[in-house]
Amino acid sequence: MRRLLEGSGYRVLEAPDGEHALDLVAREGEPIDLLVTDVGLPGMDGLSVAHRLKEMSPNVRALIISGYSKERILQRWILDGQADILSKPFTQEELLSLTRAMLDHA
Repeated sequence: MRRLLEGSGYRVLEAPDGEHALDLVAREGEPIDLLVTDVGLPGMDGLSVAHRLKEMSPNVRALIISGYSKERILQRWILDGQADILSKPFTQEELLSLTRAMLDHA
């Protein structure tokens, strides 16, 4: 995903898990426009990362990748309309299209 997004002109910060992602964002010092995360991460799950990042940067949008149905995730986790779900499996085109749509509506 990193190569695909960077190849499409996006600046990408990458972390191996949720705790490292939050530390990276805190060190970066610049606002993050979009978090792309999987629900199933080692340690802190992706939904918790999204909520913690939203506390740090209220305008961040979140693209949550999940094997669960959209309805199940959205029933439990709502980020003020600033989140969407990308269901597995997905194509490169779907990732790029949803990324662009979320950033355009930020």
